[in-house]
Amino acid sequence: MNTTLPTRFALALAACTLIAGGAQAAQKTSAACNANGPGGNLVSTTAGSAGLFLSDLTITLNNSSGVAKKALVTFSADIGVDANSELRLLYSLDGGAPFYAGPQNIANNAEFYEARSATASISVPPGTHTIQPYLYVSGSTGKVAVIDDRCMTVTF
Repeated sequence: MNTTLPTRFALALAACTLIAGGAQAAQKTSAACNANGPGGNLVSTTAGSAGLFLSDLTITLNNSSGVAKKALVTFSADIGVDANSELRLLYSLDGGAPFYAGPQNIANNAEFYEARSATASISVPPGTHTIQPYLYVSGSTGKVAVIDDRCMTVTF
C-alpha cells in the first residue's frame, strides 16, 4: 500500500482507537412519557411521606455484553413545589432502594410550574434490568410537590 505519512498516521490512529475501545454494541435509545396536557396526569408527593416511584416511566434494558455498562438517563417534567422545600430525584434499579445517579435537586419553589430536567449515569450489570425514577420532597412535613407531564429517556 503506497500512502502518504499523514494517511498512514490516520490509519494507525483509527486502528489504535478500535483496539483501545474494544467492540461495542450499538447504542439504543428508549423513552417513556406520560404527557397529555396541563393537569391531565398529575401525581404528587409530600414531605414526610415515603416518596413516589414513577412506575409509568419504567424502562427495561437488556445488557447482553457480559460486563456492566453505563446508561445515560434523562428525566424531565413539569413540576410545582411548595415554598421552602425542594423535590429530589433518585433512581431505582430493579425495584431496589433508590439512589442518586446525577443531580439531586430537580426543583425548587417558583411562581408557576416549570419544566425541569436532569441527566444521570447509571451502571447496569449484565442481564435484563429496569430503571425507574423516584421523587421525594425535602422540606417541612406536609410540603407538597406536584408532577405533571413527564418523560424519561435512556440511551444504552
